[in-house]
Amino acid sequence: MARVTDMTHGRPIRLILLFSLPLMLSSVFQQLYTIVDTIIIGRGVGMQALASIGAADWINWLVLWGLQGFTQGFAILAAQEFGAGAYDRLRRVLAMIIKLSCWFGIAVTIISLLLVRPLLTLLHTDPAVFGGAQTYLYVQFGGSLIIIAYNMAAAVLRCLGDSKTPLLAIIAASFANIALDLLFVMGFGWGIFGASFATVLAQLIAFLLCLRSLRRLPFVQLAKADWKTDPAILLHLCRLGIPTGLQMSMITLGGMVLQSVLNGFGVVFVASYTAANKLYGILESASVAFGYAMTAYMGQNRGARNAARIDAGIRAVLVLSIGFTAAWSGIISGLGRSSGI
Repeated sequence: MARVTDMTHGRPIRLILLFSLPLMLSSVFQQLYTIVDTIIIGRGVGMQALASIGAADWINWLVLWGLQGFTQGFAILAAQEFGAGAYDRLRRVLAMIIKLSCWFGIAVTIISLLLVRPLLTLLHTDPAVFGGAQTYLYVQFGGSLIIIAYNMAAAVLRCLGDSKTPLLAIIAASFANIALDLLFVMGFGWGIFGASFATVLAQLIAFLLCLRSLRRLPFVQLAKADWKTDPAILLHLCRLGIPTGLQMSMITLGGMVLQSVLNGFGVVFVASYTAANKLYGILESASVAFGYAMTAYMGQNRGARNAARIDAGIRAVLVLSIGFTAAWSGIISGLGRSSGI
């Protein structure tokens, strides 16, 4: 059974901390397997291949963070209905989230595939790495439906108060991704295509594990009536998901400008930046975890109409964020100097 948590009761700082810790570990595991990707590609294919992935990074994040933002926004309404104890409406909301995620996934797949070459050209991508970056992005964007499916399932679980299942799913996906990287890149010699394909398959594994947990929750088992299109719910979901998705995508614009500048320094510089940037991702794990935790916490308490607990939660997360940011900064600074990537 999935480990759902009612966040409308209990000490806010304890709830947020215990909920966030598995999310931090999830983020660390995600970053660790991207670091392993970097090592395998750098040593198994070469520096040019590593630079190709680096040249594609911010374009990839533009789509990936957008999809994460959409699904996280959609799940807010699920958290509100769960906090209110309105399980009948929760099931209708979940059905509409699935429909909307499918529609968004199809649209994003088509649009992103069409924009790969123009965006790489816009960022002044070095001709030496253009083909490899294009291959990497085509595979990633071709798997957009899988990526949005995982993010949707994980977001719903988090908003129901379950942060442990997404952790277990990411751990399994991390090991699968490493094994598939070794098989596809080192064994089959598929190069950049193999590394990108391994990542998509790992996301599929993570989705299936999250889906299995959701199917074990009796109060979210969808009936035929739940699938009837509800325009009011769809509109509400769009009002929550579209701004969140656009906000996440906008964050990447600065990175894309930086990438455009970096591309002018040559393949070696881009490859070095790519390796260093993987470590920086670990630094962000605490802030991302607290963000997800507050989405669930505030969604549930808004549904329960408990404004006092929302205020208490904001104060608690500020204290936790300052402490964890200081600690992570010291740790990652040390890792950056001793890393052998």
